[in-house]
Amino acid sequence: MSGRGFPATRKQARRRYYDFSVFVFICLKNLIKSPTGRSLIAIRDSEISAKSMGINVEKTKLISFGLSSGITGLGGALFAHFSGFVSPDSFNILLSIQLLIIVFVSPYSIILPPYITATLSQVSPTTLIS
Repeated sequence: MSGRGFPATRKQARRRYYDFSVFVFICLKNLIKSPTGRSLIAIRDSEISAKSMGINVEKTKLISFGLSSGITGLGGALFAHFSGFVSPDSFNILLSIQLLIIVFVSPYSIILPPYITATLSQVSPTTLIS
């Protein structure tokens, strides 16, 4: 392991990315159990009911947007670090379709199924080819 930052070898870097993914997963699980997470769930189920219960819908939506933007930005930064170089050619139409399938196939009410769907979508093409 090199002194600071990310590890030098690709295997160590993959391990660090996996650890980061688990860390984000645990943080999101804890967020759901918090009052903010409960307000997010209430807004997801019924915005009118959440507003009538006294939840500040605009503030909670801003929090949700900020969290999702931050997690997406960190994921993009890790992707760029892992790839070494990012260009528009890195994201073709097949990748877009694959990401849409991940979003639509996994249930929206739980955090774990998107992780499972994403893993299966990465493993399936390689197992089908060989």
